[in-house]
Amino acid sequence: MNAFRSMAGATMLALAVASAAWGAADPAAEFAQRFTAVSATVLKAGTSFSFSKVYTELEAIEQLSQRFGADSPERARVLELMSLVRFKHADYAETMQLGEACLALKSVDALAPADRMLLIYRIAESARHLDRPQPAAQHYRSALAFDEAAQHTLLDDSQRLSIRQKLGYVLHEDKRYAEALAMNRATISDAERLFGADDDRVVYVHVNLAQNYYELGRPDEAQAALRRALALAQHANKYEVTDECLFQLGVLAFERGDIKGARDWVEQRRRSAANARDPALWERAEQGAAEMERRIGQR
Repeated sequence: MNAFRSMAGATMLALAVASAAWGAADPAAEFAQRFTAVSATVLKAGTSFSFSKVYTELEAIEQLSQRFGADSPERARVLELMSLVRFKHADYAETMQLGEACLALKSVDALAPADRMLLIYRIAESARHLDRPQPAAQHYRSALAFDEAAQHTLLDDSQRLSIRQKLGYVLHEDKRYAEALAMNRATISDAERLFGADDDRVVYVHVNLAQNYYELGRPDEAQAALRRALALAQHANKYEVTDECLFQLGVLAFERGDIKGARDWVEQRRRSAANARDPALWERAEQGAAEMERRIGQR
């Protein structure tokens, strides 16, 4: 009995010492150790992780970070990483909330420029996924401005043009057609200067440009933009884009009363779907052909 008591007493003493040591531990060292470990898990390329486990740990680390102040560099780093984990989990509303809370901190300047750039871009992408074009446009612009302030050291030419393309898209979604048109035309001009007139990276910008012209009541220019997009898509074997262009060209012809032209575009769409050997494209083309004939019959 005495031996048991002696062992129990020793165990309790050891736990008390360990507890005192943990309580006396340097909070900065504890934060650094825990944050570094979870960050390595999240950022390791080509691996997956348990969302619930990682996020629970991040919530605990965020509470720890507030020991340094609600506007501390430590908290900014945790909020940025929490937004990334939420984004990877497709939790776009939470990504925006956490990201904007991080950007609102004075200590956000403590983030590495590349991390801050990605945070801004992540918020923009989340807003686009949530069909919120106004904040999406705001943050795409902020990302471009941040890159410019960094003397274009954060993005390469292709990444910069990709953001401009997305900015043009969300401006259109926000019904700011003239702004979208100006952005898309400038993007195409710069892309052709950098990559050449036949580079297919701008094919989607031409499609967006056609939509801008259409909404602004300029059908001839919409048709020209679609024809250009179609040529680039066909050259690059981008069958999905080809299908969309042929569909839109058929609709334009129909709306202008060119029934023969509309049927020609429908037939080209069917041939393209057959060449693609894609059952989904073929089904869409067949449904589109039937719908076109129904509309022609109602004229």
